[in-house]
Amino acid sequence: MALFIKSNEMKGGIKVSAIITVAGESENIQLIASANSVIEYRKRVMMKAVVLFSGGLDSTAALIYAVKMGFESIPLFIDYGQRNISEMNAAKEICKKLNLELMILDFPALHQIGGSSLTSDIEVSAHESGKVNSSFVPGRNILFVTLASALASVKGCGYVITGIRESNDFPDCRTETLHSLNSTINRGIGEIRLVHPIFNMTREETFMYIRNSNYPEFESYTVSCYNGKSCGYCKPCVDRQAALINLEKVK
Repeated sequence: MALFIKSNEMKGGIKVSAIITVAGESENIQLIASANSVIEYRKRVMMKAVVLFSGGLDSTAALIYAVKMGFESIPLFIDYGQRNISEMNAAKEICKKLNLELMILDFPALHQIGGSSLTSDIEVSAHESGKVNSSFVPGRNILFVTLASALASVKGCGYVITGIRESNDFPDCRTETLHSLNSTINRGIGEIRLVHPIFNMTREETFMYIRNSNYPEFESYTVSCYNGKSCGYCKPCVDRQAALINLEKVK
């Protein structure tokens, strides 16, 4: 049986949906449960999680979620030779504030493969909605989630928590991709539940989730720019600036 538990949490008027997936042999069943129901469910499994953590806005919200929900968390930063190394410094600073030890995994294969402006000398292109631009790293999320799941298996963790947000612009950020990946992981590695707390959040909601948490100062630590310097034209810069402008409008 494939069980999808969707927990809804209200935080400062923001609805937070975390998809927890348990892959199995038969057709999918979707259960809409209250936060208390999910807590009761988790009492029967290990409350340990590997959290994929880049130091960016989305993964910071995911780490805050993990801490808030009581997971014994292992933050995992994957160094794949990305252009923006300032993300690692942000991740270290946030983990220090949370008294968590950041695990850094060297994974140079994506840099060796190249083909992306994040892993080579290709220029970071301006964002165009609906198009896969130069910043797409083929297979990155699939590989990262698989590596995190392998670590979770070794460390005795029942969960892998990510900051993946649903996006049709990137094929590895789509619902069907993640459901298929979770099924493969459960068959090939072990029973690991993938949790994507911000999957259905807008960028504005992600900002508000951090601001309404116990760690609002983390917003200023996060790094979004692919160039590491707030270039203003890469996708994360465009999305971040647009969200901040929208939030100013509703004040």
